[in-house]
Amino acid sequence: LQALDPVSGPRAAPLVAIDALQARVTGGVAVSLEAVHDLGTRRRPPLYEAYREFIAGFELFGTDDAAALRHFQAAVRLDPGFGAPLFYEAYILHEAGEHERVEAIMRTLDGRRAEITPYGRAWLATFTAYWAHRYPEALQQVRSMERMAPRDPLATLWAGMLARYSNRPRETVDTYRRFGPRPYPEHALGSFWMVHLCASLHMLGEHRRELSEARAARRARPAQEMLWACEARALGALGRVRDAERLVDDCLAAPPAPETPGEVMMALAQELHAHGRGKDSAPFAARAAAWYRARPDTEPDRVERLAGLLDALRWAGRWDEAVPVAEELMRRQPDDPAWPGILGGLAARRGDRVAAANCAE
Repeated sequence: LQALDPVSGPRAAPLVAIDALQARVTGGVAVSLEAVHDLGTRRRPPLYEAYREFIAGFELFGTDDAAALRHFQAAVRLDPGFGAPLFYEAYILHEAGEHERVEAIMRTLDGRRAEITPYGRAWLATFTAYWAHRYPEALQQVRSMERMAPRDPLATLWAGMLARYSNRPRETVDTYRRFGPRPYPEHALGSFWMVHLCASLHMLGEHRRELSEARAARRARPAQEMLWACEARALGALGRVRDAERLVDDCLAAPPAPETPGEVMMALAQELHAHGRGKDSAPFAARAAAWYRARPDTEPDRVERLAGLLDALRWAGRWDEAVPVAEELMRRQPDDPAWPGILGGLAARRGDRVAAANCAE
């Protein structure tokens, strides 16, 4: 199962070497039993305590990424040669926009190519292409990984995700269908799987199946807040306004993540508008705006709350109210080009050609 490197210690204290060997043996057993999490990033097994930190981070991954990140970083501190937590750390940092830190991690992993298994090198190539937004290239890499490990649910999850990002939604649906029973029943990755499936069905216009899949997933994983919006988009596309209103009421009464009700209401507003039901769309956007205004106005979540409020006000057609919110966001994030662009759009909506032209400059 594993080939361990020799360990050594002082002759007068042989248990030092025995303890070091024990850490490698238990780490090797753990990796062998849960290989789908390890990504094949190391030929030599990690220290057991490092692997325990890694698994603790994996269990939180997708649910509490800040806590997961601390565990992944602890795993690397305990065993600097352990590569798998570095991949997860890089993914979390990428999602947070910490691109310089991601590049540093990727340089570290690239410098260890000789230590990484062929499967791990395929993951490295996949992630490198993904972070550069070269999705078709990343998809090609992950397909090679599927051939090496056809029952690895993580590789299949990424294959479906990258097919969707490459504008190949039918391939996503077929990829997940071929895998069989849905993996990760208790983990957030299972919800990611369903998000990509439902989004692909949405792109294909198969909204009834999308709704069926979304509802089944939400019943199976009631604590996974990301699945509420999947159901909302399907209801909006089908024009089922009363069902949508009941979904919002249920979401407000449930204890999901802080931003979920706002996201659900905005998903409904946008979908109804996209399908020609502007009169039904505006009340959901207005309700979302009221919900965002009622949220606690605390740091560091203020920018996220303001961005949600701005989005809701724009979709509700309340241009005058949206302007001061966009101005505050621009003061807080002066280097973000989104805010002057939105201010210019709001000026155009209000008929202020001079302000719109100034924003364009």
